[in-house]
Amino acid sequence: MPASRSGVREQAEMEKLIGQQIECRITKLDTASEDVVVDRRSVLEERERAAKEEVFGTLHEGSSCAARCDLMEFGAFVDLVASTAAARSDMAYTRNVKPSDIVAVGDTVDVKI
Repeated sequence: MPASRSGVREQAEMEKLIGQQIECRITKLDTASEDVVVDRRSVLEERERAAKEEVFGTLHEGSSCAARCDLMEFGAFVDLVASTAAARSDMAYTRNVKPSDIVAVGDTVDVKI
């Protein structure tokens, strides 16, 4: 499996896959030279897409839900399934407010859609 198709970003994560059973898709099969190329990333992307569709299918405008926070200088990200950004201007009515003044990394917040 090519490293780019493994679905991991760091070498340390790649080494954790050794000896593990994983689900992947065969992208190239050459029986004459006994060459097989597999792709795990496409399987992971399909699962993530299905999870996003499931979550976003249940959300509607005006509803609210709990989400975990991650901070950036320009705002906060809330984890619904895929990270969704909230700009500083959406977090407070006053100017020059830092996202870290309102939330901390790992906080659970109530998000209105």
